[in-house]
Parts: sequence; structure tokens; C-alpha cells
Amino acid sequence: MDVTPGRVAGLWIYPIKSMQGQALDKVEIVERGFAGDRIFAVRDEAGKFGSGKNTRRFARMEGLARWSARILDDRIEARPPDGAWLDGLGAECADKLSSQVGRPVAVAREGATPHFDAGAIHLLTTADIDALERLSGVRPQVESFRPNILIDTREESSAFLGKRIRIGVVEAQADAATERCLMVNVAPDGRKGPDFLRVLAQHTEACFGVYVSVLRAGRIALMDETHVL
Repeated sequence: MDVTPGRVAGLWIYPIKSMQGQALDKVEIVERGFAGDRIFAVRDEAGKFGSGKNTRRFARMEGLARWSARILDDRIEARPPDGAWLDGLGAECADKLSSQVGRPVAVAREGATPHFDAGAIHLLTTADIDALERLSGVRPQVESFRPNILIDTREESSAFLGKRIRIGVVEAQADAATERCLMVNVAPDGRKGPDFLRVLAQHTEACFGVYVSVLRAGRIALMDETHVL
């Protein structure tokens, strides 16, 4: 039964992990997730990928959130906060990133080790944003939470857990709540933002949004209808 109709209100990919994303009008969804999403990452000499945290796979790299990334004509490009777009795989980009991070790094394509933190697709709803505004007293900017898809609906995304979602022609499964880290306190331009993590830790066990996996691939676009089944 259709319990939560809505529409696609935003689509983003993050071609280079931890950099600012690329807003899209439409996107191809494949088994892996959004085509082009986090297909590259900044990698250091130890083989760890740039992130906002230190784990077995990831290494905290300051300042990456102030960089932008995009896929343009099948090229990966990156832009420092005070410069022009660069070839993401070129030597100039690697030099600037290394100077930013403070050790040798370069942009690398995903190999056997995935770049995703956990789930393939991160979904938020406008109701999530409204709820966090009520809790924090600050209107959140959607891009601070790096979603792939924003659904305009009256339901918070936690209501989707364990359910199938039809988004245009695509079908997905809401698998797990998205655990948040300090990156949610970074504004979309990479500067320090409100302390949303503290609020989420107090009220939602530091979760915000849901991870979904792909059941049926296809193309989706802004304003496509969405239905939770």
C-alpha cells in the first residue's frame, strides 16, 4: 500500500569523496548506487582515503570539504577554494591537495576497496530537515548532510526503514539509519557550521537519514514521484 507519496526535490553526486558535490537534474542509478558517486577519492601513501574521520579505510584530511568536484564530459575535475577547476588526476591538483593536507596525496579511482562509508545511496526527506530545525533552532542546509537524494514528503526518512521505495522507475530498499560524524558540522562551503552532531546525538542516537540499496536500476529526475510501499 502506498503510504508516503512525495517527489524528488534534489539529486547530488560527490565525484571525489569528502569534497563538495555536484547537483544534477537527472541521474542514472546502477547496482552500485548513483553513477559517478564517490568513484574517486583522495588517497595517501598508506592507501587510506581522505575523510572527516580516521578508520581502517579512511584518514582524516583537513580542508577537503572546501574543495569542489565535478564530472564534466567524462573528465574528473577538482577546484580548490581559491582557484580554478583542475584536472583531478593531474600533477597540479595532486600538488595543491598535498599542500592542503600536509602530506603527499593524489586523487585515485575506486578499486577493490569501496569509497562508501556504509550504504550506496543516502536519502533524506524535507521532513527530516524540518525536524532538525525544530530540535536545533537553526534551519539546516541540506548539502551539509551530503545526501544523494532529497524527497519532498511529510514523512521522516526513519519511517521508510525496512520498506521498498519506488522513485520514478527505480526501486530501492531502505536498509539502515545513517550514522553521522563531525562532517555534519561542516557548512556546504567547507567552513564551520552549527553543531548539529550534538543535537543528533541527544535525540536520534546520532542518526539522520537512511541508506538505501538498489533493487531495480534506472534513471530518475527532479520532480519524479516517489512512493513508499
